[in-house]
Amino acid sequence: MHAWILLLALVAPIRQPSPAASPSSATTDVSAQVAALVKEYDTARAAFEQKYAAATTDEERQRIFSADMPKIPEYIPRFLALLAPAKGTPAAIDACSWILLHGENERQKAPAYALLEDHAADPRVIGAVSAMTLYSRSLGAERFLRAVLAKSADWETKGQATYSLAQVLSGLAELAASIHSSPSPPAGDAANAMHYGQETIDDLKARDPEELGAESEDLLEDVLAEWKQLKRNGKPLGTTVESELYALRHLAVGKVAPDIVGWDVDGVAFKLSDYRGKVVVLDFWGFW
Repeated sequence: MHAWILLLALVAPIRQPSPAASPSSATTDVSAQVAALVKEYDTARAAFEQKYAAATTDEERQRIFSADMPKIPEYIPRFLALLAPAKGTPAAIDACSWILLHGENERQKAPAYALLEDHAADPRVIGAVSAMTLYSRSLGAERFLRAVLAKSADWETKGQATYSLAQVLSGLAELAASIHSSPSPPAGDAANAMHYGQETIDDLKARDPEELGAESEDLLEDVLAEWKQLKRNGKPLGTTVESELYALRHLAVGKVAPDIVGWDVDGVAFKLSDYRGKVVVLDFWGFW
């Protein structure tokens, strides 16, 4: 009996427990997973574009589009699954930025906005900040951008966040005005909640669209004052903001129309102001 115990001890020495993964190795692992997923999508997208460009008929293009175009809904859950393990690491910014750039609705993007708030002071969030537009209509987007403005020390990031917040608030103002002016039937409410998130819809029911619009305009003025030389989509923000402010102040519903000058079918010059006080139907048309 004792001999058997001794023999087993010699043949099968006691195994030491495996050391726990270090924080640095865990960070490297999740970073590699995020990078691999981004590369997988980019590779699939490049292959699709190559096939599509080589197609010679509409039928072939349609078939390639259906079969080879990478499906965003298949990738979003895989990126979302990496958010929790990536929290607190640079990989979280990469994963969130991908979701914000490719996500199909604001409800889908909500977890990414929430996680990015933890990284608001990191200059690397500038990619996510710059990807946000008039159509990033959610409380998550607003909260994230306000966090960046409160915590970031990076001049360029703050400038891009100021412009993005102006865009987001303008979009929220439009959505709030729509909700207030014509309450949706249950089906419409459900559709809005599915796209924007129930929290956003509930919040906008209690907010003043005019106040949201006024803050948006103030932020655009801030961009002109401090960050007009920054670029977005290849154009200086100053040029873009001047155009947007002109539209807000002169072309919005309820504003006096600019005086249009033209010529009638007989070649006689006329101005819109010539018809002030009369009912006028304007028909704009052209060839492109």
